[in-house]
Amino acid sequence: MAGDSFDYSRLGAPTWALDELSDFIVDRHHRYVQGAIPAVRAALSLAVERWGRAHPPVAAVQALFDELADELESHMAKEEHILFPAIRDLANARRLQGKMQVPFGTLMHPIRAMENEHAHATRLLVDIRRETNDYPPPPAADEAGRDCYRQLARFEAL
Repeated sequence: MAGDSFDYSRLGAPTWALDELSDFIVDRHHRYVQGAIPAVRAALSLAVERWGRAHPPVAAVQALFDELADELESHMAKEEHILFPAIRDLANARRLQGKMQVPFGTLMHPIRAMENEHAHATRLLVDIRRETNDYPPPPAADEAGRDCYRQLARFEAL
């Protein structure tokens, strides 16, 4: 790996060891996404049922979000069970000034796979944003529909 830490100071955050950053990603980002996915899916299902006929793009948004959710769930599992444990082991080995062999040769292999998955998820988010016209709810939307679009916007933002 190129370095032992990632400098988040430009974002107003401290410089963290990579294992600490991995833990932060799991504790904050993954837990949020895992909790938000069922809520957004439920909101989209209700939106399609209530006003999907009056606004057909909502069904396309539901299909895109389902693909995104499946992608993210798989991606997070790989990070939590493959990449991040290897990062933790490497960080611990460096702290103890020992050597560690990564079972897949180099961390670059799973990192590149994760980057490709991030790019795919980003494309899906762009497609969702396009289908929703940047998240203003359609005129046919009731309060549940407006909440659905707020949840989608919040999901993308976090």
